[in-house]
Amino acid sequence: MGIVVITLIYMSEDIILWIMNTLKKGQATIQLSSRERYWKIAISMFKDSPIIGQGMNSFDFYFNQSGIKKQYYDFAGAHNSYLQILAEMGILGFILYFLYIGQNIYNGIKNLILSIKIHDNEAACNLVFALSGLTCMLVYALSGNCLYQPQQLVTIFFLIAVIQYYKK
Repeated sequence: MGIVVITLIYMSEDIILWIMNTLKKGQATIQLSSRERYWKIAISMFKDSPIIGQGMNSFDFYFNQSGIKKQYYDFAGAHNSYLQILAEMGILGFILYFLYIGQNIYNGIKNLILSIKIHDNEAACNLVFALSGLTCMLVYALSGNCLYQPQQLVTIFFLIAVIQYYKK
């Protein structure tokens, strides 16, 4: 997993270029709200310290030092939670963070299958709700800061608590 993550990060500039060209669809420009610049900062941070990262919430410091915006931002966010976690916590923190989330998704799916087999409709409905909500947040994390904003973290922890509640 670590090798895949490192390979993707080192190929990230090519991947970002490919995504931008795909989204352009032959047009001259694309409006990503400067996300590609934010992603480059996160990638640079990761390359400087890939194992342990730069430290929690350090992206904002690097962002403000980059000069992209003229005013100071308390929270800029990389607009890609995965890149920001890699930049700030390195591969070790990234693996620990997503191992916890992944284990809960695995347990949720396993418990959902069991709930369906034993005809526990309440548990099945609640697990479908929690798993689909968590999946939506993880997809949104590709272009947003949902794994950083407190109100969204509360939602993630709530969804994980629902999954934990139905542990068989």
